[in-house]
Amino acid sequence: SVLLDGETLAAQPSLGDDALRSLARLPGIAQSGASAQSSIRGGESSEVLILLDGFPLRQAFHMPGYQSVFGVLDPGLIAEAEVYTGGFPARYGNRMAGVFDLQTIDAARKPHSVLGLSFFNAAARHGDRLESIGMEWLASARIGTLQPLLRAVEADAGEPTYSDVYARVGFGDPEGLRISGNVLWSRDELDIEVQRRGEQAQIESRGRYLWLRADREWGEEFQGSLWLGHSRIDSVRIGSIDDPELTVGSVADDRASEFRELRARFSWHPDSRHWFEGGGEWTDEKADYRYRASAAYSDAVASLFGRDTALSRAIELAPHRERAALFATHRWQLSDSLVSELGLRAQRTITEGMTTEEWLLDPRFGLRWRLAPLTSLRAHWGRFHQTDEVHELKVEDGVNGFPDAQRSDHFILGVDHRLPGGMALRIEGFRKLQSDPRPRFENLLDTLSLLPELAPDRVTVAPNSAEIRGVELSLTAEGLQSTRWMTLAWSDAIDRVGGIDVSRSWDQTWAVTAGIDWERGYWRYGAIAGAHRGWPTTRVDESGIGSRNADHLPAYATLDLRAEYR
Repeated sequence: SVLLDGETLAAQPSLGDDALRSLARLPGIAQSGASAQSSIRGGESSEVLILLDGFPLRQAFHMPGYQSVFGVLDPGLIAEAEVYTGGFPARYGNRMAGVFDLQTIDAARKPHSVLGLSFFNAAARHGDRLESIGMEWLASARIGTLQPLLRAVEADAGEPTYSDVYARVGFGDPEGLRISGNVLWSRDELDIEVQRRGEQAQIESRGRYLWLRADREWGEEFQGSLWLGHSRIDSVRIGSIDDPELTVGSVADDRASEFRELRARFSWHPDSRHWFEGGGEWTDEKADYRYRASAAYSDAVASLFGRDTALSRAIELAPHRERAALFATHRWQLSDSLVSELGLRAQRTITEGMTTEEWLLDPRFGLRWRLAPLTSLRAHWGRFHQTDEVHELKVEDGVNGFPDAQRSDHFILGVDHRLPGGMALRIEGFRKLQSDPRPRFENLLDTLSLLPELAPDRVTVAPNSAEIRGVELSLTAEGLQSTRWMTLAWSDAIDRVGGIDVSRSWDQTWAVTAGIDWERGYWRYGAIAGAHRGWPTTRVDESGIGSRNADHLPAYATLDLRAEYR
């Protein structure tokens, strides 16, 4: 794992002052630029687990109905982010690519009150603690300021509005029993109207997370945490395309999902050589889908894409799922230079009136061997299952039943070496095998469509298997006033479809990133330069549509700069 402190994340030059976008500086994490969602080591963005103080955020982005442009978390709220790009412990489950485990700041951290204004957000934050009664509070609110800017520069750019609120109130003794109540709320509205070629839209979404957390310490040897929470995600889409020469269109969509859950985690450290962790999760999930569609394609378009001239859907579903999981881990200091970690996770999902999964077992094993005082070798093998949650049903593409659980096996080998002058070198190789990936749906030509399921270039991708492999190198140099880093990554993300190897649409092949974070007096400067091979693409010419993802777009490079005065 990689641990990044919140100050470093907040100081990164990134679009929209977004903590989740800032994580793209790490090797193995790819983002499209339009979206804040991450693909980790060739996995889908839906394969990433995002936790805030141990509680899962199932929709952590603004405008999820259109590219998920920004994260819903004020970067100033984040004290640290622990990032796993593979090989994560058994306490993390039901996602199989990686983990963003985010921790919020201490309520008493100075400055207690903060106001901020940028092209993207107007923000306010306040926190403090009353030691006399053991009470603390922290609150943050942001309102998107992009709408007036877009009105000023482009009349037809749409009118996005978005906002989010986070609040936490805690009581108790940090070294005894501490209880906190937490709320995270977000809302989005996006009203776009493009002239001539059609495409109107009206995409609205709401997210709400409420949870109680209790932490208890019994000396230095035993600690426990308990979460009890409720989440709700709502979205409304309206649609229309109205381009009679290509696609006529409309859609409608209304969906709501809610989750009730209980989570527990305990750790025991009986002596200096043994460490145990265990716990469990229970989630009750319900959703309400009302979907309409329509669309009509001209004969020429239907012939070009090999589909019928009409598309019609009307799905009303109310699935109910229940998921349970148990996990245990034992870390053992075998010698002064050798540490092993053995974990096992078991989970099962029951879909009311449909299916009951067998218990899925995920064994995980890791080893860390200190070859020399400044050099360590790491090895990991693990199995990771992922079952779709109730809100992930692809009704827009005609799917009315949940697919079987996906499985991914991770093999990781890495070397860490400390160099003179505060420099650290990390080299890591990985291989991920997926035996039966779930079908997914993509647009061959226009990945930014507002109504992708109505577009004629929509296709089903149903791999028989997938293999993702690669090598990553990172070099970090930390000084008194500056931190510099560089990462290089080579990888292949390949689906086996009908006996043919096809690159995944987010396969980068190679990527390089370099950056600096420099503090001088009251000033702080940041710069990040990055480049990667162009995304796979499908060629269209006079002879028709070529093989999917057989070509590549040109290489893509970016340079982001930031200056801050305090």
